[in-house]
Amino acid sequence: MNRDILTSIFGDESLDFATFERRLSQKGAFRIVNEEEFRAIDELTRKNGELEEEITSIKNEGRIELLLSQSRAKNIKAARAMIDDGSIYDENGLNDELLFEHTEKLRQENPWLFEDGEPQTKTVSTFLPRGRAVAKDPSRMSDEEFYKNIMKTVD
Repeated sequence: MNRDILTSIFGDESLDFATFERRLSQKGAFRIVNEEEFRAIDELTRKNGELEEEITSIKNEGRIELLLSQSRAKNIKAARAMIDDGSIYDENGLNDELLFEHTEKLRQENPWLFEDGEPQTKTVSTFLPRGRAVAKDPSRMSDEEFYKNIMKTVD
């Protein structure tokens, strides 16, 4: 493909890419284009790095707050403030084992910061009345089933 471009610009003259680059650099066009492109690439690389760091930070904070929530912290922000970042991060970033150990230590040292009872396991709320785990699809019910279902949720 490079040969086609060179041929279209310089005709049948036998040119390789080095000759093409030298001729364009004599005119100053090649150097300017590359410098602008390199500046743009460097700027985009820098911005990309900053955004990746921000995403990682947000993910880590979410993981910390989730563990504190599962540990039944009364005030997640207060509990988070008492966690030393140096004790939960290692050379690879946030270490889940260190975070869990530190949270348990915090729970033992400051029981007033946590609700009584064991830490919660993952639960999923169905948001259905009376804790029914499975709801029937109303569009697939007969009229009689539908009305019975409505009457059960009303009382």
